[in-house]
Amino acid sequence: MHKGIRVIKLTSGDTIVAKLTRNDASPYVQIQDPIQFTLVHKSGNEGNLVASAWLETEETSFSIHKMQIVADAEPNQMLKSYYNYSLEEVHHELSDIEEEFFNDFETNTVH
Repeated sequence: MHKGIRVIKLTSGDTIVAKLTRNDASPYVQIQDPIQFTLVHKSGNEGNLVASAWLETEETSFSIHKMQIVADAEPNQMLKSYYNYSLEEVHHELSDIEEEFFNDFETNTVH
């Protein structure tokens, strides 16, 4: 069994960073806390790396068939740091959205 933070390119074109657990005997891998990274080009050679939740859900663990993975590699230290920072930010954003939704729901009752 292999574990670690990996940058993963999927057949869908998504690039995610997640804690990946691979069991050589299984056709699936388990990913925990996936963050999707997208490179947004500006002008010339400049661009921004944008982090977002991979799926808009409270679930944090997913099984992916190994056939859906084009490549995976160990991210460099900068990407690992950005992943850890983004993970906290995404969880914070989801909590804020959830809180706002329920506050709106409580104040807008139907009679």
